[in-house]
Amino acid sequence: MVAVGSMLVVVASIILGISRPTPILALEGMVPVLVAPAYPILAMSLWRRRWVFATSSALLVVAHLVLCLPAATVDATPSWVAQAPTFSIYSANVRFDNDRYDAIAISVMRSNADVVVLNEVRPAHRAALERAGAMRRYTTEVHSDSPYSFGDLIMTRLPATEPQLVGAGVMQIPEVTIAVGSAHVRVMAVHPRSPPTARLEAKGWFADYASLRVAATYAASQGPLVMAGDFNATLWHEPFRHLLDAGFTDAHDALGEGLTGSWAPLEFHGVGGSLLRLDHCLYSPGIAARSIRNGEIPGSDHRPFLATLAVRPSASS
Repeated sequence: MVAVGSMLVVVASIILGISRPTPILALEGMVPVLVAPAYPILAMSLWRRRWVFATSSALLVVAHLVLCLPAATVDATPSWVAQAPTFSIYSANVRFDNDRYDAIAISVMRSNADVVVLNEVRPAHRAALERAGAMRRYTTEVHSDSPYSFGDLIMTRLPATEPQLVGAGVMQIPEVTIAVGSAHVRVMAVHPRSPPTARLEAKGWFADYASLRVAATYAASQGPLVMAGDFNATLWHEPFRHLLDAGFTDAHDALGEGLTGSWAPLEFHGVGGSLLRLDHCLYSPGIAARSIRNGEIPGSDHRPFLATLAVRPSASS
């Protein structure tokens, strides 16, 4: 009964859009795994004719399917994608205290991506990238600093204009406009603050998402936009869902990879698997995901990804 009741509380919090600084917040992100026991509970309840448990677990099964099935199914591909130009984007949170600098740089270079987005980059990480030849390959670079001595980095080897830092509340978001065929696409390196565990921290998390939504909505009104990075939220967290509701699509979700994880505490990373997908690639209309591949980066508690995106030729800023 406790297990069923706990699952009902978590599912209700997601459906009602309640992401608050409580243990429920972390459980919301694990809903694909957390609610999975409802299926055997339903079968056992029906077999034993325990109708209250059967009804409750049946509701959980329906909710689980509604919340998770879209993330596990591939969206329809627009007809224009087959002939559209594409570009690749590699995104990784390298972890600020990760001292495997040269190994990180090698992983970035091996991605051979057109655009690279890195979170929690420190000067030593940038120095390793330079030693590996990244600054020769990627001729345009935008880097943000933070009070924590690390920041976010975006690099591209494609023709680029308007490299800048965009103010969004307290965030300084690296942004650059790249040329893909005849279109021009804005790319943002995104990294809101961590999900809250206390009321004061919650204000910062929600404030970052409110500011990001304003900045992203404005940028998308000027032309196609791609955001990549560590969003510190899953598909089932209220602020992230509000961002999607502003007209953006999640690449993992669109390609049926929405149930894959990208983060776990470092002591469990690579052992127990990645529990939550915090790292995302979001895009506005005029963009479509062609493929996505999850990977590993040495010494980080996050898993990077390499996405290939198609750009509608008429979608230009």
